[in-house]
Amino acid sequence: MVYKLKKLVYLKKFIFAGLLSAMVFSAVPSFAAESLYEQVTQEVLAKGIDYKVKHRLTTDGWLDIYVLTADLTNPNIEVIPVNSKKELGLRETVDKLITDNSAVAGVNSAYFGMTSKYSASFGPEISRGDIVSVDTDKNLNANQFGTYFVDKDGNTFFDYFKTTMMFNVEGKDYFEFASINKITQMVYPVYLDKNACENTSQLDSRFSGLVKLKVENDHITYISQKGETVNVPDDGYLVVLSSEYADAYLQYLAVGQSVKVNITSSFDLNNIETAISGGGVILKDGAKPADIGEMATGRQPRTLLGVSQDKNTLKLIVVDGKRSNGNNVSIGASIDESIQILKDEGCYYGLNLDGGGSSTMAVKNPDTNSVEIVNSPAEGSARAVMTAVGVVDNSEVGSVSSLNVVPSSNVSVPGGRITFKVEGYDDNMHKLSVPAEQVQFSSDDTSGMFNGNIYTYGAADRTNITVSYNGISANLELSLDTVTSISPDQSEITLEPGESRTLKIKDGQPWMWRTW
Repeated sequence: MVYKLKKLVYLKKFIFAGLLSAMVFSAVPSFAAESLYEQVTQEVLAKGIDYKVKHRLTTDGWLDIYVLTADLTNPNIEVIPVNSKKELGLRETVDKLITDNSAVAGVNSAYFGMTSKYSASFGPEISRGDIVSVDTDKNLNANQFGTYFVDKDGNTFFDYFKTTMMFNVEGKDYFEFASINKITQMVYPVYLDKNACENTSQLDSRFSGLVKLKVENDHITYISQKGETVNVPDDGYLVVLSSEYADAYLQYLAVGQSVKVNITSSFDLNNIETAISGGGVILKDGAKPADIGEMATGRQPRTLLGVSQDKNTLKLIVVDGKRSNGNNVSIGASIDESIQILKDEGCYYGLNLDGGGSSTMAVKNPDTNSVEIVNSPAEGSARAVMTAVGVVDNSEVGSVSSLNVVPSSNVSVPGGRITFKVEGYDDNMHKLSVPAEQVQFSSDDTSGMFNGNIYTYGAADRTNITVSYNGISANLELSLDTVTSISPDQSEITLEPGESRTLKIKDGQPWMWRTW
């Protein structure tokens, strides 16, 4: 089985001239900078997960676009919200969030407060049918923070979530919850369950005087003292009250009372499998909606989530942009350019995620097996964020079923040397090591010669190379070229009498250096 090169680089040149350009590029809207040249590097991370980088020259400057593609029809692929595994409400960098949640890649997602290293994301988060967190103070007076939803039947949609949550005791509403599992300044009551933490020790270290009501089977089973650490029940929840709220309400509360949380929301939370929140919904039914919600104007670093019209493909996109502390040259994207980028990637629906200094993409490096930040964050380093979108590959690792052969060059001169790197992949595109001593190389040109994985080119115009391992083969073709010029690796040298220097001579090909 032959597998195409894992990393593909291709170039596009865009030439604009008179009426012809108007006809050919009529799809490029007038609000966008025109593309003049583009280099694209593409890589397969796993079966159903692709990653590519577009380095584009536009009439307004350079633009770097990073794209993750997830095949939503692949049962092994999940796209979920991920948070800190260390502590509730702790801000961490995207690469840390992706690593700790065993994802292959991901980007930053929801907006959040930046007052300290602890915060809360804006909007609902639901993962694998479990409610991770919900807040009750968003989108009350206007559509600001949109959400990508997937329901239990697999239906995908984008909308603005609104909810209220009341704590009802013996049939009477007592107070409103600020959130489920979201903690900011701990002023208002919070609903806390096992999706947040095992106990309240970390919260108690951050906030003094908290009182917890333990609720099991719709009854209050325990009321703590102020500051007492309490375990979260397995089949229940805690109502966490600030000292001030406890002083106001404890006189009306007692162990044994029947209680209920009355939730009024724009969607049935129990019917949602996935919820990932961000800013405005900026692409709906293939067009820009009249109300685009929360989104910064001007050219900015952007993070976007898009879905194709058939809802089978999801895209996560980061567009680099300039900021005072960053060192990238990418100019960022406007609102309309962001919409066009989504459409260029085949998206019919799109959500703006948190941008600016938060815009970050992290991808697992298959060679090192570590998650690395691949874009250039606008502030010069990755910002700690509240939550990320993680792309998870749940497929099992199998045996080598295909080979990826990477030559140091596809062309040579007679006597030139080409080195081959051989990689193995299973059916799910997991990268596997291939013992070098078990790899066989052969050529159809008898004038060429292999020494291990190094091939000395013969005299044939074209040479077919076969690489084999454990009954699996891959083929590729090399071609002959001619030397058209030579140049040294240094344009100028200074020598003392009797001193010598070795020069490398480049003989007309960017891949070929020789020591003369």
